[in-house]
Amino acid sequence: MEFRATVTGSEITGSETFLHLDHQGERWVGLVPGVRAIEPGTQVPVWLDPAHVYIFGEDGALVAPASYAMAA
Repeated sequence: MEFRATVTGSEITGSETFLHLDHQGERWVGLVPGVRAIEPGTQVPVWLDPAHVYIFGEDGALVAPASYAMAA
C-alpha cells in the first residue's frame, strides 16, 4: 500500500531517523534507515506492509499487534 504524507518533524537517532507525518489529519511515525534531514512540510511517499502495522486506540493502548509479531 502506498500513499503520500506531509513531514511534521524528524528525529535523528544516529543510524536511523524517525519521521513524524500527517496523512489526512492522522498522525503517523515512520522509522527510516540513515540520517535524513527532511524539512517539515515536505511531501513524502509512504509504503506500508500490513504485516508490520501495529494499531493503537485513542487511549494509546495496543488494539492489534502486527501479524508478524503474532507468529513469534
